[in-house]
Amino acid sequence: MKILYVDPYSNTPYSKQYLYYEGLYNALKLNHDVFLYRDCFTDYNNIKNEIPFRPDLILFGLSWFEKHKYFKKIKNLDIFKMCYFYKPSVDYKKKVSFCKKNEIDLVLTPHTFYKKIEKIIDRKVTLFPYGFDPNIFKPRIEIEKMYDLGFSGAMHNSLHYPRGAFNNPNIRSKIHSIILNETDISSFWKSSDIFETARIHNNIEYATTINKSKSWLATQAAFGDITPRYFEVMGSGTLLFCEKNPIEYEEIFKNNINCIEFNSSLNNFLSEIKKVINDTNHCTKIVTQAINESHDKHTWEKRSEQLLGHIN
Repeated sequence: MKILYVDPYSNTPYSKQYLYYEGLYNALKLNHDVFLYRDCFTDYNNIKNEIPFRPDLILFGLSWFEKHKYFKKIKNLDIFKMCYFYKPSVDYKKKVSFCKKNEIDLVLTPHTFYKKIEKIIDRKVTLFPYGFDPNIFKPRIEIEKMYDLGFSGAMHNSLHYPRGAFNNPNIRSKIHSIILNETDISSFWKSSDIFETARIHNNIEYATTINKSKSWLATQAAFGDITPRYFEVMGSGTLLFCEKNPIEYEEIFKNNINCIEFNSSLNNFLSEIKKVINDTNHCTKIVTQAINESHDKHTWEKRSEQLLGHIN
């Protein structure tokens, strides 16, 4: 397969920090001819001479909208067209308009309301979850477990998002308050809404810190977004302790089988985390199942295979 991959952030220092910008691109390169194009263009004919082959398809990656902010029709786009659609909290209507105007043949999105998008644009939209890099997020059995629960990431203060973006606004702040009041729960917590202190920015350090914790917290981002964190935790051999997942993801995340869920209301948060701490045998079975499933089904390489399956 010959693929024109349009993404300004892939294979840049920025994507080395935020791996989801290049995960699919790197995986596709393993088995296909992929040409990475980073610039914005408004006429496909103007860039054809820069491409070393005649592509079978064009894929607009995660950062096409984020970097270029181009939402109009592209002229002469006479090729099978795919678009990776994410972050609905930013320019949602414009992104949908782009897909409709350009008659995108297949839209990929990790968002649960993919059927709604499909009805609006009258084109095929498929649920396409994020993946993870198993070379970074993997079990490190030599590392001792130091914490019962860990978390690193933005607080997602609801003031930064549209009303209704979260089932439980400021859920991460509320969880942090609960943990601080429990002296028998040891935790690692690095989170804020300030970029410099919002997360562990080095991916190896982040993966290693996950390995130091018995369980790692994951809550949905705005509008129910299931972030790469879920798969990174599962692949690391740490128990995924997560907010109850939407029905669209129930075949991937199975409570008490490959993760442990708590209600968005947090009314059972403490009882569930104490099960994680005290029921070692049960949690070991969950972690083993999660490692096997994540490495077998949810790496970026597996996502690239699934992508081509959707095309077929």
